[in-house]
Parts: sequence; structure tokens; C-alpha cells
Amino acid sequence: MKTRFVSFNSIAVLVLLVIAWSAPSAHSEPRDPAWMLSIAKSAYFHLAVRGKLKADAPSADPQRTGKAFAVGPNMLVTSQHNLGSPDDWEKKKDPSIPVEITRALQPLDREIVLNRNSAEPSISGLTNPTVLPTPAYTIDAAGLLLPNLNLKTYFQLSFCPIQTDGSYYAIMTSGDSKSASSVDNPVVAKLKAVGYKPEEFGGLYEFSAEEPILFAKDRNGHDGSPILAGDGSVVAIVSAVNLETGGRYRILATPVQPFFSVASSILSRTIDESSVSENANEPLKCSLSEAVDRIEKEVAAHAVWSLKVSREENGAPKDEIYFSYESISDKPNIDHIDVYFNFVGENRLEGGVRNRNELVTIPVPADANSKKYFTLTPTVDDDHRFATSKIVRLGREVIESQFAQEGFGGYIEYVELTIYPFLKNKRQLNKRVLQFNWTEVPK
Repeated sequence: MKTRFVSFNSIAVLVLLVIAWSAPSAHSEPRDPAWMLSIAKSAYFHLAVRGKLKADAPSADPQRTGKAFAVGPNMLVTSQHNLGSPDDWEKKKDPSIPVEITRALQPLDREIVLNRNSAEPSISGLTNPTVLPTPAYTIDAAGLLLPNLNLKTYFQLSFCPIQTDGSYYAIMTSGDSKSASSVDNPVVAKLKAVGYKPEEFGGLYEFSAEEPILFAKDRNGHDGSPILAGDGSVVAIVSAVNLETGGRYRILATPVQPFFSVASSILSRTIDESSVSENANEPLKCSLSEAVDRIEKEVAAHAVWSLKVSREENGAPKDEIYFSYESISDKPNIDHIDVYFNFVGENRLEGGVRNRNELVTIPVPADANSKKYFTLTPTVDDDHRFATSKIVRLGREVIESQFAQEGFGGYIEYVELTIYPFLKNKRQLNKRVLQFNWTEVPK
């Protein structure tokens, strides 16, 4: 592959243009509940925790249940209180483990078991993940790292602010929410954002569950579930389900924030576009990472196009013409181009009427050009170049042949070419207009 260079000025202009265009985009297309449940089927887990608590632990319950959800190939999120503080649990004593390893690991007498929908392919390694707690245990969120896990589908985190009175959606379960089999029956519960009440709930955000109530009416077993915005991204994690006086269900949740335990790991991760989940094509919504990623993609999507036309000795164009582009993208990113064309010149109509000094678009007979454009893909030897002989041959064999007929006359002054590039992800870029003179006087 050839090494390609783009001038500093070209890059500077592109960057300035992209920064000007890179204001936060409008909300993504809304997702329906069926789509949300399709992600939950693979990326929503039941969590069971059991072990030996210290005598002075705040909670006397050595067995806890809740939920967790995937935010990366091997990263899950749950509520911190499902796991408890390391200070809550007795240290695990195993004489078979060398002392130096015990000092390093500081193992707890605690077992964490994860289960997902039984209809999904079974996966190993869902026991005792590495716990990534938040710096402060007043933040009810924690990450679970399973190094050998490689999920293809997972949820997308969002740093977008929660909109008061806005509609949101919690993935929860029907049936016995404390059972591992509950994830076989996920439901989408519609919520209304109420707001913060620091004097009552500290840093938790209050949501109100709207009718009908589809989730299991149990205070336990739901904590750690994701709350989604309309576009399917996660804005908060369920911390508590509370039944108010009057029968209304209140959902208290921990909003996703930059100090959230797994966020730094996700922010620092380079996106592998070949394996990223279809629903998680941005690392973090409303984050600096998202903005940088968007700018990078926009700059890479801009290409500087050129046109090469070889000439015969008399200055007429040779059959093959070449479109090529320069881009700062590391890899060739143009999949194909659609080429529209116009022959412009002087057309002397039948009957001897001559349009003097008036260049017009010369019509192409319908039988010679049934389509107004054609599609080109990169050449075999250069993936930044596109070649065609159709245009020159059409001009020579059809247009000029028509001029040579008795009663006609004229000439082609230049050819105008409008190209529409398409990226490999099928996105269409802005059109580019190029042109070349039909005949050039030999030097």
C-alpha cells in the first residue's frame, strides 16, 4: 500500500470544520421495548452473593440477590450494596494458599455468582469476578470485571443529564425477582424522572414507576438493574425499590457519573470497530470520550479528491480516468462512489441554428445512458483510487458521433462530474464536484 500524505493546511482546515460541526447531536432515534429486551437477553444478569459476615457488619444478611448488566465485553455493573464493603466480610482462610499470595489477594469469605437468560448459550467464568468498587461507598455502584468473558452484546453508558419529568425505562424482572431464573422473564418498566431530594435520599435520583406495573412487586432482587433513556443508553442503576403510601412504586437510582467505578476503564479503552456491539457504537454518550471519538470520525470521513485524465498526443482524453482521495484515516475508508456526469459544450441543433458563445448541457440519448449515474469501487492495485472508461467512451462514441451527423454540429468543452462517496459503514458523505476539459492543447 502506498504511503500517503495530506498537507498540514488541509488537515488544519478539516479539524476546524469538524470542531465547528461537532456540537452535541440531537437525541438518537428512540428504541422500542422489544429492542431493549433483546439486549437484556444477553447482557442482563442475576447476581447472588453469599458468605461469612463480620459480627459488626451493617447488614446481617449473608445472602443477597440483585441484578447486574454488561457495559463492555468483560465488564458488568451492579449496585455496591449488593456486594457490601470489603470490611463487612470475614477474611478467607485457606491454608493451601501461600502466605505471600494471601497478603497480595486479601481474599474475602464471599462468593459472587452470576446467571443470565437460560435461552442464551452457556458461558463459563461467571463466578467470583474482580470487584471494582467506587472510591466512596456512599456511591451505590460497582464494576465487576470478568477477564475471560467476551460478550458481543452489551449496554451503552450515558453521561447525559437526566431530564426531570422525562420518560425512562428500567429493565427489571417479573416473577420471583430473588431467583436466578428471574432473568428469563425481563420486562421494561416505564418510569418518570422526579428528581433529587438530597434531604431524604442523598445522591440517589428518584423515579416514579408508571402503570401498569409489570415488574415483580418485591423490594428485593431488582437492585443493580439498568435505567435507560429512550435511545437505549444507561443513565442510572437501580439502588432501591420502595412502595409508597397510596400504592405508588418509587425507584431510587444512582446516576452514571465520571467517578463511577468502571467509567475510567471504559473512557480509556480504544474502540475496536470490528467487534464493538451494534448498540454500543459510541463509548459513552455525552462524555468527552464521545466528543473526541466523534471529531476523530468526522475528520477521518473528510477526503480531498482529485481527478487524473491522461491525454492523447492531440490533447484528447484517453479512455481511462481516475478519481483518487487523500484522507488522514489510518485505513482506506471509502467503500464506493456514485458518479453523476454532464457533458457541457456548444450544441448546434438540426436546421443549422447555432448557439453561439453559449455553453449548454449536452443531452445524452436515452438508449445510450439509461442511468444518470454509475457506481465505482476501488481499483485492485490502489484502494484510494477509482477508475472508469465509461465517460470518455460515451463522449467519443455517442456525443461526438452525434455531432458528426449531417445537420448537427458542436463540441464538448468540459465534463462536470459529481461524486457521492460512501464510507464502509454505508454512511453517505457530502458530494464533491470535479471537472476536466475535454481537449487540451498539447504543450
